[in-house]
Amino acid sequence: MASLSNSTTSEDLFSNQALAIQAEIQKLSKSAVQYFAKDDITLALTKFKKAYLLSCSVPEKHIQKACLFNLGAAYISKDKPKKGLKCLMKSVTKGNAKRDGDLYFNIGIAYDALKDHAKAGKFYAKAINEYEQEEISNISDTLIKMGYAFVETGNLDSAAQAFLFAGKAYQKAKKKEDAAIALREAANYMIRSQKFSITEVLQALNEAVELCRGITDNHLLVKLYNHLAIHYAEVKFFTEAESCLKESMRCCRGVNFSNQKMAVLLQNSGAVENAMGQYETAVAAHMEAADLFGILGDRNAQGQCLCNLAYAYSQLQNYDRAQLYYQQALHSFVDAGVIQGQWQACEGMGASHFCQGNTDEAISSYKQALALFVKSKETCERNIERLLRKLTEAIEYKATHGHFDSSEDNSSSARPPFFSCACNDEKIETPGKKSDNPGNETSEREPTNGNLVTTAGSIHSTPKLSGRKDSASPSHHSLFNERHPSSKNIPKDSLRISSLSSDIPDDESTTSKGSTTSSDEDGSSDSSDTDESDGEGQPKRHVAKMQENLVKSPEKNKSTTCSIS
Repeated sequence: MASLSNSTTSEDLFSNQALAIQAEIQKLSKSAVQYFAKDDITLALTKFKKAYLLSCSVPEKHIQKACLFNLGAAYISKDKPKKGLKCLMKSVTKGNAKRDGDLYFNIGIAYDALKDHAKAGKFYAKAINEYEQEEISNISDTLIKMGYAFVETGNLDSAAQAFLFAGKAYQKAKKKEDAAIALREAANYMIRSQKFSITEVLQALNEAVELCRGITDNHLLVKLYNHLAIHYAEVKFFTEAESCLKESMRCCRGVNFSNQKMAVLLQNSGAVENAMGQYETAVAAHMEAADLFGILGDRNAQGQCLCNLAYAYSQLQNYDRAQLYYQQALHSFVDAGVIQGQWQACEGMGASHFCQGNTDEAISSYKQALALFVKSKETCERNIERLLRKLTEAIEYKATHGHFDSSEDNSSSARPPFFSCACNDEKIETPGKKSDNPGNETSEREPTNGNLVTTAGSIHSTPKLSGRKDSASPSHHSLFNERHPSSKNIPKDSLRISSLSSDIPDDESTTSKGSTTSSDEDGSSDSSDTDESDGEGQPKRHVAKMQENLVKSPEKNKSTTCSIS
């Protein structure tokens, strides 16, 4: 009996020690949650490390794996994705039947941070397949991350589809703001990929506009409407662009908005009005925008507005005013050190001089534009060909006709056209309009001002839209990024933190799940730790998740997740 009593006492002592360790793990984890809430990632990581080390001394392996899961997520948030990836891979449980998309989501985050975006996309896809249908918010978040992974790999059409699906999913989750942002991003990459029809692009844009009507956050609406206006302008639906800009300016009125925002909106509004041929109203917008940028000391943006203003005056055939503002634009670009703006201003001056009959001044301005273009080291052949053609035609005209006779009849074939339309040097191609692709629909609506006139007297200075992105690279001005700014540490509202319950589940009730991965996915052959200092790079709207419960009651068969805000 004494032996049995001693054995029972030893078992009780061991059980009490195990319970004490589990209680300490719970205490450390809860403390880590609090530090995450205070943005103290370093101290939170320390607590998670201690919790993991303690978990190694208890027999319940699922507790250790759950601690590894959270430790991996914490490492990712601390810009140590390789360590985080190793922890996550160790937290995988072979043969576990539990569905857990968070594990694959976090692995995708780690690969993103390691710049292996192809693998990241693959794990985001796995996460989506693992999530239950009712986890629509998690699915939406993962689609956003997958979309940006596609962008990084250059697969823009797949990125557009991912953002489109995310927009639909966010609508099901009753998240209008996120849905509108996702649809705006979808339209953006539809345009960039040039593999979608005008109808598809407009459907995404129109749906985003409709969602905006149910959003009350004016700060978000200002940005959203401005981005939507730019995309409408890119596909030459200027009336819709104008409407969006008006809504954006309406939301921007008030003491809580800066002159910078209003200046950008005025610049874009004037550029759209130029494109619509509404030059009288455009002049006022350009002037106000130029004045505001002058107050702000942004000489480059001021130069763009002055170029737009000069263009509007040239279209009104007020060439004296056009030359004046092209000259002022040139000074602004010189002060800002922007050579591209300098040669464009000189080109505009050359066209204005030519239209006034001042061929010598026109030739001089075109020569200056060419010299500056060469200095800028730009490689666009279309631009250099246009400048050379204008200069050649001006020289030939002078040799044939002498000075230009301003009293000559406008219909005379000898007189060059007064102007070209307000089109960008890098002309935006209409997505999906190629005639050899019957699968794509084309718009029957003719774009305003559709043809370029590239003769010596054409005014080719373009309406410059502030915030427009021409490249197919990731959009560094994503609204997901603007709503949740990037920082050295991952923002706390993106993290899912764990909280322990006092109940101990059976061994088969684990909290982290994942199928066995191949050796090329374990992170062992990857490069050393990479700092995730993206700055304005890929948005960190949705980052590493952490589990709701490390230890939970047996009746709870499924863990839930919650955002810390």
